[in-house]
Amino acid sequence: MQLSLIISALLLVALIGALTALYRRKQLSRIKALGLTLALALLLGGWLGYRYLILPEMRLQARIEATQTQLMHLPGYRLLQQQEPALWRQLNEELAAQLRAGVNPSQAFGHLRPLLTDLLNQRIGRAGDAAINSYIAVSLKQMESLRARDVKLCFRFLFPQVNGGVNLNQLLPEKLIQQDSAVIEQLLQESTGAERAVDLPAAHQQLNRVVQQLYLSWGDDLQWLNAPADAHVDRQKMCDMTIDLYRAILALPDTQSANVLRMMLSANAG
Repeated sequence: MQLSLIISALLLVALIGALTALYRRKQLSRIKALGLTLALALLLGGWLGYRYLILPEMRLQARIEATQTQLMHLPGYRLLQQQEPALWRQLNEELAAQLRAGVNPSQAFGHLRPLLTDLLNQRIGRAGDAAINSYIAVSLKQMESLRARDVKLCFRFLFPQVNGGVNLNQLLPEKLIQQDSAVIEQLLQESTGAERAVDLPAAHQQLNRVVQQLYLSWGDDLQWLNAPADAHVDRQKMCDMTIDLYRAILALPDTQSANVLRMMLSANAG
């Protein structure tokens, strides 16, 4: 861009110099020389404005529209246009902002993922057992993958309110990203009805058994799960304990595990 501007400036100077020479030789009147100089300046200014302002904006807007169209067909997101129009608008606005900031589409999609968290927590209370268990099973795989890479990433994924979240599209294998999209799609498809009843006494009893089992390995450190923002918590243990917790819950019979997860995760559970 800088080289083009220099060349354009030199060309303008050369043309003005040529017109000045013609004027001095009286081959051009003063008015014609000034008129031609102004016309050249306007022509060059218009070309530079189109080349460096209008054309880049047109290309960027076309890229934004193409990426938003891609979002319309992306599993895990495409249902939101009809089901959650307000969230859909928010996602598209954020996607446009990310692209304008120079983020590539794949990373921009990953940036949108945390915006679904509240909605998915609400839908857990309305989804069927299979959809809930599949969603959490993939979440467990994500925890394990991030834990193997860096315990700090695992902690940020589990507790974004403490230390910020992560962009899964940057960190996870493509296969796991696709699984995440698939289980989100399943959860959204199967959670359009009313809230499902939670058997709270049974859920508490089953969760207590799981906690007693984990206590044999972790002891009093399990209490940290209730206070992840505490400055004294061991983040590696927090990640490992959370992984063990979800593994133990998913090891329960499907109906029991879904019942416990509804109690733990649903935004509307009692």
